[in-house]
Amino acid sequence: MVNSLSNFFTIYFDTPPTCLYRACAMNEPTKKFTTQQRDNFRAYERVRKGSRWNMYDPRAVRATGLDREEYVFVMNNFAALKATVEKC
Repeated sequence: MVNSLSNFFTIYFDTPPTCLYRACAMNEPTKKFTTQQRDNFRAYERVRKGSRWNMYDPRAVRATGLDREEYVFVMNNFAALKATVEKC
């Protein structure tokens, strides 16, 4: 299953799916994020919590309204962004 998601993610986003293989930002609890990055995370979370699509589905990407780079950034920094947003 991970391999098929990995292939899809690599083909669709042109970047390796690092968040499939490790807890992305667990070792970066003090990382600083911009207001825009936190807003992007909130947009991603709205779609994720809606449980309508798998977050690797292109429809989920479109539903967030984020561009590809922003979406990949949120996925790769999900844990650290979540910790940051929950503190606010």
